[in-house]
Amino acid sequence: MFKAVLLGEAGVGKSSIFLRLKENVFGERLQPTVGIESCSKVVRIDNQTITLSIWDTAGVERFKTITRNYYRNTHAVFLVFSCDNPSSLHYLSQWADDCSRHAPKALKFLIGNKTDLERLIPVENIDNFAAGFECEDTYFMSAKTGAGVDESFQRIGERLMDVFNTPLIVESHYNESIEITKFQPSRSGCCQ
Repeated sequence: MFKAVLLGEAGVGKSSIFLRLKENVFGERLQPTVGIESCSKVVRIDNQTITLSIWDTAGVERFKTITRNYYRNTHAVFLVFSCDNPSSLHYLSQWADDCSRHAPKALKFLIGNKTDLERLIPVENIDNFAAGFECEDTYFMSAKTGAGVDESFQRIGERLMDVFNTPLIVESHYNESIEITKFQPSRSGCCQ
């Protein structure tokens, strides 16, 4: 199980992505998230099944202090911006800084939502943001139509497996190789 947190300003579509992952629907009139909600998304990679435990956070600044507690044990952070709103990418830098401070080992993925609307952010700005905040990759999707959602989370799952489930070979002081696994899947089931 990999814990992942959706971050970004209010109105970028975090809750719509969350609902698309959870129930494969689009809620036309979603209420703003207050606090935190979670769901599980099962992804099949090769012969393995992994679970992404996805946490949807309130994007409103007054809830930002609440969300800091939920960075604990986070493997991935989804930095979400709205493709039709340039300020959503600009203000995302505050969330990326917060992530670096509270979850320095979490992989960062940049997600451009609302691809069904006109893109008002130059690709160069998006690429510069991703490079500047050391994002693993950038994905574009539409929570409304579902375009790009499953494919993006499939690739994100593959990347998490590559990073956190890769054995390390370490030489012991007896000149023999020892295999150490970086990540052991959680069996607690606390987020399901």
